[in-house]
Amino acid sequence: MEGDKAQTLHPYNTSREYQILDELTISEERFRGAFDYSGIGMAIVAPDGKWLKVNKRLCDLTGYSQEELLRLSFQDLTHPDDLEADMRQLQLLVAGKIEYYQIEKRYFHRDGSVIWGLLNVSLVRDKFNRPLHLVSQIEDITDRKLVEAAYKESEERWQFALEGSGDGIWDWNVQTGEVFYSNQCKAMLGLAPGEMGNSCVEWDRKVHPDDKDKYFSDMHEHFMGRTSVYINEHRVLCKDGTYKWVLDRGKVISWTPDHKPLRVLGTHTDISEAKEKELQLQHTLDIVSEQNKRLTNFAHIVSHNLRTHTGNLEMLLYIIEQTSAEAEKAELMQHLKKVASQLSETMLHLNDVISIQANIRQQRTGINLREYVHRTTEAMAGEISMHRAIIINNIPVGLEIDYNPAYMESILLNCMSNAIKYRHPDRSPVVEISYYETAGRKVLEITDNGIGINLERYGKKLFGMYNTFHGNADAKGVGLFITKNQVEAMGGKIEVISNVGQGATFKIFLT
Repeated sequence: MEGDKAQTLHPYNTSREYQILDELTISEERFRGAFDYSGIGMAIVAPDGKWLKVNKRLCDLTGYSQEELLRLSFQDLTHPDDLEADMRQLQLLVAGKIEYYQIEKRYFHRDGSVIWGLLNVSLVRDKFNRPLHLVSQIEDITDRKLVEAAYKESEERWQFALEGSGDGIWDWNVQTGEVFYSNQCKAMLGLAPGEMGNSCVEWDRKVHPDDKDKYFSDMHEHFMGRTSVYINEHRVLCKDGTYKWVLDRGKVISWTPDHKPLRVLGTHTDISEAKEKELQLQHTLDIVSEQNKRLTNFAHIVSHNLRTHTGNLEMLLYIIEQTSAEAEKAELMQHLKKVASQLSETMLHLNDVISIQANIRQQRTGINLREYVHRTTEAMAGEISMHRAIIINNIPVGLEIDYNPAYMESILLNCMSNAIKYRHPDRSPVVEISYYETAGRKVLEITDNGIGINLERYGKKLFGMYNTFHGNADAKGVGLFITKNQVEAMGGKIEVISNVGQGATFKIFLT
């Protein structure tokens, strides 16, 4: 029975064992086929680095035969500069700290040339978890590395050429917000290589507040495809707290599949010196333009007023010559004297204007503004008393400004005199003089409660010479013209706010 039972079980066991052996055989054949005919180099390697089994592709890759490779280790073929990194990863793999590793490394070809491989390594262990062998896959990436090297060399030459010309380079990954700023970009701002991060906000937050809108707008226009190249000039905050003018240029060189900018390459050029010259030139042109306007205005004044007076003189002299009556001649002589007096007065006015233009760089000196207002009030004491005017001096005690003393006296006298001259008939004149600073500018403000000015009608003519608006017999139309010229000669400007019947406020920007 025992023998029969054994015979009965044996065929079954044998069949199962054969089945397992068949599966192992098939599996091994499949592995061998995949191993031998793989498109990438493959090897079974001992933990000490000796080649145990290599495929044909690895032989083709290295130029060695199978027999030659099996007499070598991977250390023999590895470039010395890459060996340490490879061994460090292998140690971690054997120690069980990583499951596999991948590195790019160089191998020596049999002919002495160098090839690049992308190496993937995994470890096979026995049932006791002891290392048996390594499975290595080596993909030939020599062509890719050569292209990368050529590109890098080209980029380095381009970078060297640009930085040799003083330009800085930036390379922006728009999707991640990371930017490479070359050392020249940083040096431009007085920064050392490690003093600036690689975020796009590093530069953005240094852009001058007045330039930011245009800065972002120009970049957006390029991103939207409305400009072929991004170009912008803006000021950037330097390490020492000053601002430097930079010409910023860039171009999107790669896009995402949904056509959003991916990578932008650009340059920074320091244009501070050129910009300073440009601003100086513009300032000079502004001065010349303003001087031309004044010269034209002066020429019109001379032409009109002198022609009128000389015409009257010629006419009176002709009439005197033609008349024989002594009484009539005497009367004409009085008219002649009056015209001559008016001509003399006109010449004095024109001389005042010439004096202002000739002394446009009048010396400045420190003056006590409150004291000057007080002195002007004393000089006008009779007029102030006659019209019961009230002068309110709001200038802070001890306030000093740099200004031309003669001009300040003239400006205060003209403005305060006009405030009383054009007083409202139904109330006593009140003149208030104040001082304040706004947006870095010093302002002298003179406010009255007089009859006011119709600015809609007379605003453009208000500061013209010999322009009068209220019909006063003693109005000459010279005071405001001279005041405006004096203020502008000192680098300032004058503005007026007024409503008819409600008085006027003159704002004199001293600088």
